[in-house]
Amino acid sequence: MVRHFIDKYREELDRPVNDISSSALQKLMSYDWPGNVRELENAIERAIVFSSRALIDLEDICLPEDKTGIGEKAFKKAKLQAVAQFEKKYIQGLLATHHGNISQSAKAAQKNRRAFWELIRKHKIEPRDYKPTTF
Repeated sequence: MVRHFIDKYREELDRPVNDISSSALQKLMSYDWPGNVRELENAIERAIVFSSRALIDLEDICLPEDKTGIGEKAFKKAKLQAVAQFEKKYIQGLLATHHGNISQSAKAAQKNRRAFWELIRKHKIEPRDYKPTTF
């Protein structure tokens, strides 16, 4: 089913993702899936949206934490982590879309270039990793 959803959303979202790493697949297989198939489908769709590579990796898979983990975390800390994860994936997605061009990515995010650059630095992202390679 995972591969079916990868194929479906790769085409639908016009993304370069075409496979999943064994560690990401293991994470999906070890999850209890209290929901239904739609929960898996949504997890794959999110991973494809936020992935900047052709391979969905462990960090691209966002699953709800188990109930014991949520109760132990303070709300504020959990919120900060979720926002930071979103920011990083969002910035990576924009840089991938705009081939590492910071000005174009900032414009797409409707942020000024300096503020966008600060987010890149905050999340230790290398814009050059998103530039196309030339031979």
